[in-house]
Amino acid sequence: AAAWWGAVTGKAQSLVTSLKLDDLASSLAASAATASTELEAEHQRLRAERAAAASRTRQSLILPWETRDEDRSILCQDAMERVMRMSLSEDTFTEPPPGVEAPFDFDAYVPVIMRLLELDPNLARMHAKLAPKMDSESTFWRNYFLRTRLVRRDVGIPLL
Repeated sequence: AAAWWGAVTGKAQSLVTSLKLDDLASSLAASAATASTELEAEHQRLRAERAAAASRTRQSLILPWETRDEDRSILCQDAMERVMRMSLSEDTFTEPPPGVEAPFDFDAYVPVIMRLLELDPNLARMHAKLAPKMDSESTFWRNYFLRTRLVRRDVGIPLL
């Protein structure tokens, strides 16, 4: 029995050596660490993406003359009147305002665009008249929203 056990033990040690289980274990540990790092990076990216989407949603639900700052809500009426007057000028939509640059994500603004078209008949008319002739729908709205930023700044409402 002892000889048999010795032979089995010898074969097991020979098998461990030939399979290089120690190397395999090290390789598996390294792969697991790499996978863990990659998963954490993907998790961070997804969190940042969700936060950006939430920010865009919050921005897209507020009209250009509105503010969430109660102390400045008194300025909203003046801002609304100025923004509504902008809809009477074709330049509002066809020419970018000088010296104003900001990123514009058309898709993020679609909900507020829909509300604006319902609230401002002049805007709806200008959109129907000018948007089909322009390079893109996005250009029409980018010019408009850049100008609303100027109104917000001039009136004293924080920029979105």
